[in-house]
Amino acid sequence: MNIKTVWFSLLVLLSFAIDARCRRQGIIAAQKVSCNELATNMDMPESETPSSDQEGLPHDASNLNPTFEQEENALANEQANAAIARAETTPAEANEPSPTHVVIPATQAPHPMPEQVEPRAPVSTARIIPPAIVGQGAYAIPRETAAPNPVTMQSVRPQTKSSGAAQAVASASAFESNAVSSDDPEVAALLSKSNAGFDVDRKRKQVKNLVNRAISYFDNHTLDEVCAEFLKGKSFIEGELYIFLHDYEGNVYCNGNYYTMLWKNLWDLKDQFNTYIIQEIIKTAKEKKDWTTYYWYGATKVSYVKEVTKDGKPYALGCGYFSHSKDDQVVALVKGAVALFNTLVNQQGYPGEEAFSSFSYPLGRFVFGDLYIYALDFNGDQVAHGERPGLIGTNAWNYKDAKGKYVNQEIVRKLKETTGGGIWIEYVSKAAPKLAYAEKVVDNKRKEEYFIACGYYPTVTRSQAVDLVKRGYEYMKRQGKTRAAEAFSSKRDDTFRYGDMALTVYSTKGVDIADGGNADLIGSNQWDWKDDDGNLYIQEIIKKGLEGGGWVNVKLRNSFESVYVESIELGLEKYLIVTAFFPISKRETSLLLVKSAVGILKTSSEVEAMRAFTQPGSFIRGDLSITVYDSEGICLADGENYDNIWRNMLDAKDDNGKPYVRLLINEVRRGPVQLTYTLRKAQKTVFAEQVVKGDKTYTVVCGYYE
Repeated sequence: MNIKTVWFSLLVLLSFAIDARCRRQGIIAAQKVSCNELATNMDMPESETPSSDQEGLPHDASNLNPTFEQEENALANEQANAAIARAETTPAEANEPSPTHVVIPATQAPHPMPEQVEPRAPVSTARIIPPAIVGQGAYAIPRETAAPNPVTMQSVRPQTKSSGAAQAVASASAFESNAVSSDDPEVAALLSKSNAGFDVDRKRKQVKNLVNRAISYFDNHTLDEVCAEFLKGKSFIEGELYIFLHDYEGNVYCNGNYYTMLWKNLWDLKDQFNTYIIQEIIKTAKEKKDWTTYYWYGATKVSYVKEVTKDGKPYALGCGYFSHSKDDQVVALVKGAVALFNTLVNQQGYPGEEAFSSFSYPLGRFVFGDLYIYALDFNGDQVAHGERPGLIGTNAWNYKDAKGKYVNQEIVRKLKETTGGGIWIEYVSKAAPKLAYAEKVVDNKRKEEYFIACGYYPTVTRSQAVDLVKRGYEYMKRQGKTRAAEAFSSKRDDTFRYGDMALTVYSTKGVDIADGGNADLIGSNQWDWKDDDGNLYIQEIIKKGLEGGGWVNVKLRNSFESVYVESIELGLEKYLIVTAFFPISKRETSLLLVKSAVGILKTSSEVEAMRAFTQPGSFIRGDLSITVYDSEGICLADGENYDNIWRNMLDAKDDNGKPYVRLLINEVRRGPVQLTYTLRKAQKTVFAEQVVKGDKTYTVVCGYYE
């Protein structure tokens, strides 16, 4: 054996040792990436990327003009490398669940998450493979529905709604809260887009009016009269809205009609993102900031809070609502990350890396669907990234979007000019408008400044998803499978990408033919992949596509994902073209909760299903929860409203005398339905589906107050 052979053997062994170490630390190392490959994948504003006319190319390669044959070879090499990486996976590792399959339970207040830090995300040149862009799940989702007649039951029927940044700007209305408002008209307009289908302005006015009425009552009655009325009366309950009252020590005097909260001291209550909820509410009242955002019962809550005084003692009186919108979710994630940074670094004395590693853990609590945290210092160095930890250590100070905006420089400038709170910034990424919310943090010991941010695409909609798939269909029909696979998977342009949406192509056997979200998955067979509910989602997507196409919904990364699929025939072969996105709205979440509950009820026992629907967890999301009636009208589940369980609700009537339960049970026999009625002085829209299991029939319901 010569010296060259010895050195080669040592290098091979060293390579395997490094790969094994990365796997033990939770990293899926599909392939090593060079510096040029890393630059190619840096398409986020927080990273150093080429300008829009050179998208996907290294800066020193901007003059290259690769031929089609060269790009074909590059694609073939990508596929070959991915296949090699999969072949090197040991049998034990192959049986371990991938990040796509990990269930991340949502911790619900008032059950605070134990203080802990997620496993540290190693900084490595190995690429972390994010879950496939396609979603998981098994149930067709109606795309949009017309507003129902308030006195009749309607089946949910699809409609297509136009969308886009121009419409968002045209229909904009500014928010009152500093947390979700902006002086920039375009930013304010885009913010309003994520609340489509839910009138935020009206809800905020309703909340303010309720609080102002409560303050007037508080000022003119004794404390016991006030608490009795807030707790037991009906004057201060409007739909899902109620009044809460806390003293400045964190003691609960009333919390709507939730008796279990009375007299508890919740000073140290934290949400799953580490925000001290009651302390935040009291701080808002003291500083007269009016609005605050935090996580409560599995969803983001926005509360209007005022200081009131009785017999010289101050209290925080307020009311909140759940918007189920991405902008509020983004704010909650950033605020939680800021709270964790201050706790670990400035209170407990840990170095900043401890907090940053928590933000960069791809399966941690700071990842919610397509939302994640990233952080940079004020020199532009990337210190955390929840989607691509491989970017940590790069400098993104000179990153420009497609319009030439220096995004990170703009964030730092705005934060330096802001006295408190956070800022919004709008830019263009992957052919779509994107919004990012950022707050400043300071390591008091090291005197180092950072910003923590999160972003989303407000104009990504179902109609955009359908349009993207149809454009991919036409291209694949004209150009064939090979050219389509190259075009869909390439990061050199955004022709088949809109925001976080990209195209994936599957064979009828579940093989990934093209993948605009993650080229490392090309060539993999995903037939047996499961979502967080255990559904074989790739099989369901393929089935839906072969049956004519449409929507499939799934559970992934602590959120719901909507998947659109169409089939295409090329000669004797059939393929499935897919795209997906994570919608967050009251309407979408209600629909998806019903679909998910139907799946659980079909595959689990009655006892297991009802336990899941009535315990804090994934089926209670803020003011949204699952209600189940049997065929006789007996209520078997109603979120955490245990008073209704085992009651016969068949003749229950709304404020106008409408027997809404009887209507639901009768009409749901014909298919999924939607009903609007008035309850607790507010209009409520609900969605329902029927489940027949053996000799029992169930009506599964979820809805929200307008």
